Amino acid sequence: MARISDVPQPIDPRDSNRAESSRQRETTESQQSQTSNIDSVSLSPDARETEALKTKLTAEVRNTADVREDRVADVKARIASGEFGPNSDETKQAVADALLNQMGV
Repeated sequence: MARISDVPQPIDPRDSNRAESSRQRETTESQQSQTSNIDSVSLSPDARETEALKTKLTAEVRNTADVREDRVADVKARIASGEFGPNSDETKQAVADALLNQMGV
């Protein structure tokens, strides 16, 4: 059977000790509920390693020249020597094949 002391009683505003105790309890409960709502993320070692590799490769790509100077020089030399002409069927086919490869066709 329930006792009257087991039932929460209203706070008497004239009783400063009970009111303060109730405020402290509410503050503590509020703080506990706020800390339990904090999200966190934990990365596996593989994920960290993957991210580090991605960062390294991105930096390496940024430092790589957009134009391959060695290839440009080679083509210029071959054109100058008459090895192949820029308007030849062979050159046109090579350019077309390279474009199709880049597009994944």
